[in-house]
Amino acid sequence: MPFIIALGIMLVALLPCRLAAAETDDVTWRVLTHRIIWVQAAKNLQRRLCAELGLSSTRFTRREPVLMHIFDDATAYVSRSDALKAQQAWSRLGIDSHIEKRPDGFHIDLGRYFITAFAQAHERKLRRLGRPYRYARASKLVPVHRLVLPAAGKRHADSLWRQVSDMGLAAPLEMPETAFRRLYPDYRDDPVPCTRDAKRSNK
Repeated sequence: MPFIIALGIMLVALLPCRLAAAETDDVTWRVLTHRIIWVQAAKNLQRRLCAELGLSSTRFTRREPVLMHIFDDATAYVSRSDALKAQQAWSRLGIDSHIEKRPDGFHIDLGRYFITAFAQAHERKLRRLGRPYRYARASKLVPVHRLVLPAAGKRHADSLWRQVSDMGLAAPLEMPETAFRRLYPDYRDDPVPCTRDAKRSNK
């Protein structure tokens, strides 16, 4: 009898753990990409998900602060003609630029980047050229895009995560639906169907 009682206690003690494990697949999860700055890049990736994996996704867009890397000529020019001469000198060195009129004079914009790797590559190029330039950073509110896959059980979500990761992209995010809704309360499912017409008209 003591053995039976002890066995019963062990089973009761183990039961919640088994239930918790079983509940893992009952809770819905989300797989989504990191934020994408350029809308065309988001559209292209959405088409790839359809074409390569047969996965429909919702492109979710909202405005968020993003760090912008700012490169300018070091001089504020008194006249537009002086700024134009400097712009032409940059152009001969292979740097695209444009002139901006500001309260303290005419400035030459040498590049604006949201992606750090691109900004670093641009700065290395400017350093090699040897002309003076200014660098600054600023937070700017811009539209960003995420591709969100339909809600799924944990095992299916894990499989989706692996499929998207195997495309060679930055590792996507995976989180429970409850956490997803806390982060993105204004999200609404609106997946683009994976049909030929949908791929052509992904606007």
